[in-house]
Amino acid sequence: AGSWEYDSKTRELIYDGIYGPLLGLAPGPGRISGSLLETYSCEEDRLKALEIVRRAMRDGPGAQFQTEYRLRVPGQPERWLSSRGVVETGLDGALRLIGTVIDITERHALEDAARTTLERLELAMEAGGIGLWDWQLETDELQWSAEQERIYGLAQGTFSGRSAEFMAFMHPEDLERSLQNMALLREGKDIKMEFRIILASGDVRWIYAISRPTLNEAGQLVRTTGANIDVDDEGNVTVSSGD
Repeated sequence: AGSWEYDSKTRELIYDGIYGPLLGLAPGPGRISGSLLETYSCEEDRLKALEIVRRAMRDGPGAQFQTEYRLRVPGQPERWLSSRGVVETGLDGALRLIGTVIDITERHALEDAARTTLERLELAMEAGGIGLWDWQLETDELQWSAEQERIYGLAQGTFSGRSAEFMAFMHPEDLERSLQNMALLREGKDIKMEFRIILASGDVRWIYAISRPTLNEAGQLVRTTGANIDVDDEGNVTVSSGD
């Protein structure tokens, strides 16, 4: 990581030998006008970063901050940087900022690639009519994909994220079987089953579900993930556990 110091009175940025090359400068420590760094920063990121820094300066000495921004130095590829700093008081009484900076360009590239892959996966899930869910038992936080919400007759983003709402959809005749499955999940077994749900409109819909448990080191069930498929077909409710 590179280190830097900013004097709010002189508006000068003092940097070390690592930060300099990121700014397109020769290796080694030095100092530049703070306005030069602002010139190289992406305008959108600069405005956000400045607001974060100004808020910390208003809070006064001891206030810490962290910000990420893109740096566009002529003749160099665009870079993503992450800066962390703290507000201090200089010998002259003026506020100064001291911090570190790291190059996170590679991390952002990986995040962008992962985001693209996720978007493609979501499109495939939507085309196949497959809803995904993830339930954290300790916090009762239940996440549904957009397709999962559609299957249950909900508008995107309207699911409460609580298991009680999911259970309210369950057909009364299939509720006991679903509760029995929790015992199998607690044993670390995968579950495959069909059940009925009742939509807000009163319509009954058949669902094929696959559930996979995650146990902690003590062997306790802490998370389940799975997929729901709208089969919407009459048939017998079957329950099976994976080995």
